[in-house]
Amino acid sequence: MEFPHIGKNCSYKSCNKLDFLPMKCGACRDVFCSDHFAYSHHECPAPNTRDVQVPVCPLCGAPVPGRRDEPPDVAVGAHIDNQCMSDPARERRKKTEDEALAHALAASLQESASLHSRDTTFARALSGQRVGGEQNSRCSIS
Repeated sequence: MEFPHIGKNCSYKSCNKLDFLPMKCGACRDVFCSDHFAYSHHECPAPNTRDVQVPVCPLCGAPVPGRRDEPPDVAVGAHIDNQCMSDPARERRKKTEDEALAHALAASLQESASLHSRDTTFARALSGQRVGGEQNSRCSIS
């Protein structure tokens, strides 16, 4: 004896089985039996809208959430470069911070050397001119 008013029919094209515990797909919102509930079993048109997996950092074991449209490697790499609290990641960041400080110091030294050179050139130009002297004076006093 069947109870047609209890349960729902599977929405899969070739199944249409009456299931008393039907499941609604979270992505396409159709109702399926237990055999066709998985995204791959009913050829879901939007399988990745609800199927979210969060990668885990291989160094510290912390979950690393990322954006849906980017690969998980990008999020894990950014986590290791910026926020990871494991010893290897800290050492790596320390080295890169030291390299960045060395680069900034070299740039500031180069800038100060160019400023010194520019000031020296300006001082030489001023010393070559004689203000009010007879060599460069175009004015004649009569």
